Amino acid sequence: MAEYVDREALLKSKQWLALQDRDKAMAKSIIQRQPTADVVEVVRCKDCVHAGYPEDKIVWCLKHKKYMPKYGYCNYGKEQDDG
Repeated sequence: MAEYVDREALLKSKQWLALQDRDKAMAKSIIQRQPTADVVEVVRCKDCVHAGYPEDKIVWCLKHKKYMPKYGYCNYGKEQDDG
């Protein structure tokens, strides 16, 4: 499975800041030429506001009214506010 990198976070990282200026210019050029992916962050069922009655490996989804895998997700997922 492919892994994705947040370009902005990379360019602000400590490792990035430690590079010499000429190395930064070359690295930035390489990074910016890489293709992008159309990705979306998902909320796992176990962390969703619609999750009720958590069990060992499943949760009851209050939105879909059925059991879902804890690490499943859907387009209705909204992260719980733990604050």
